[in-house]
Amino acid sequence: MIESRATQVLEIVDMLFSFQELGFEAFESQRYITTLLAKEGFTIEKGIAGIPSFWTANVRLLFW
Repeated sequence: MIESRATQVLEIVDMLFSFQELGFEAFESQRYITTLLAKEGFTIEKGIAGIPSFWTANVRLLFW
């Protein structure tokens, strides 16, 4: 499973590096990553700890 996502991981790293954002001002990174995670079924919460660029992502796993 990890090997199948290797290309995607490299693309993500390249994109995040290209944004060149300062700490606490990583809004492009936030938008990019949270969009990817939401497409994978994660629930996103932004503005964590009162900081607009902070976020968390959670997914509910169902086991049978």
